[in-house]
Amino acid sequence: MMGVAALALIPRMAVAQGFDVDCTLVDGELPVDCVQPNAGEVVTMPRGENTELETYPDVLGEEGFLISIDAVESGAPPVFLGGSRGSFNELRQVDRVLQQANVDVRYNGLQIEPRLAVSTDDLRRTYTAGQRVTFDASTNYPSYIARSEVRVVDAANPGRVVAVLPVNPNGETAWTMPNTGSGDYAYTLRVYDTRGRYDETRALPLTRTGAVAAGPVLDGPIVAAGQGEDMTARRSIPLTGGTVTISSTDVAPGTTVTLLGEQIPTANGAFSVQRILPPGVQNVAVGVGNRVVNREVEIPETDFFYVATVDITAFQDDDNWNSIGRVAGYVKGRTASGLMITAAVDSTETELDELFSDLNTREPLNLLRSIEDDDVYLTFGDDSVIVEDAPTSGKLFLRVQKDNSFVMLGDFQLADQERTGPGAAF
Repeated sequence: MMGVAALALIPRMAVAQGFDVDCTLVDGELPVDCVQPNAGEVVTMPRGENTELETYPDVLGEEGFLISIDAVESGAPPVFLGGSRGSFNELRQVDRVLQQANVDVRYNGLQIEPRLAVSTDDLRRTYTAGQRVTFDASTNYPSYIARSEVRVVDAANPGRVVAVLPVNPNGETAWTMPNTGSGDYAYTLRVYDTRGRYDETRALPLTRTGAVAAGPVLDGPIVAAGQGEDMTARRSIPLTGGTVTISSTDVAPGTTVTLLGEQIPTANGAFSVQRILPPGVQNVAVGVGNRVVNREVEIPETDFFYVATVDITAFQDDDNWNSIGRVAGYVKGRTASGLMITAAVDSTETELDELFSDLNTREPLNLLRSIEDDDVYLTFGDDSVIVEDAPTSGKLFLRVQKDNSFVMLGDFQLADQERTGPGAAF
């Protein structure tokens, strides 16, 4: 999507047109003999050329139209009243079934945020000898995982592996607390792709105790322990594609929800789950109750979003004509090779011949955009969120990322410093 705004100088002419008779409203209506001077005049304009860059197939056939009425029963075929049936969009029928089940399916190809987490199912960290410990594994990119395991190690000697427990990427596995050994352990979740590269969560403590500690007072069962949080400490599995989000806030109590064959936990009739899927046409199977709906989602190999604006102002100062302008733009996207590109430029308003002469100059006003919410009290009056995707105190930003490596021109912060400044990093 791209928008271009420009200011054109157009002379204005004021033309006064009167009425032949008095057209004062009478009881809120115009008089019958009220006639305007241009009544009956027909104005024609020539038809311009089609400027669309893309061409689309003629799916409406010879008729050129389609009229259909959705069936009352969920999932039933529509009633066709006329036109070309070949143009009927089956995805609409699938989306209507999901809508009636209060389930929303969304796709985002420019935001991939992998999550990997593990936790005990009761969120405890202390167990007595012989007690069963259940681990819950969760991730939003199971399509990239060939195998996964929960690893229990000696906390004092992490190189000593006590147990390796196979587990599904979004599943659970169990282990019995031993009555021998140090009693101080740590556990992680490690997942592998088909080439042996692996991601791993940070280590969480697990301790043997002599007595069962009193648990917290809960107002309901624990649902999806640890899910929704990213605990990744090491990441080496490359991810491409897009994110599919399935959510609902009003599922009937007791309804079983599944996604791609996995059961989704719900709390008070609400759930939200994401899956990162590879490029291509993906068949997303969403199950609500006893019915499974297959929703096709096309994830492109290359996906870009861009917007730009060009402003030009011309004015006369005495006998001299002057012109100033501004060029601003933003682009973010992913290439077929997995490169994630983010770029932005803002020349600010200046003389036309100087628009691109000082792109490396720092712009002090950009400092205002970097104010953190914790630094001042910001009230927007709604649920707005500000995201600075191109942080720079200058006029140009560029970031090119491939897996875990990147090259950036803009503002960045070194690991051992608190200040943020402009420059290049890789």
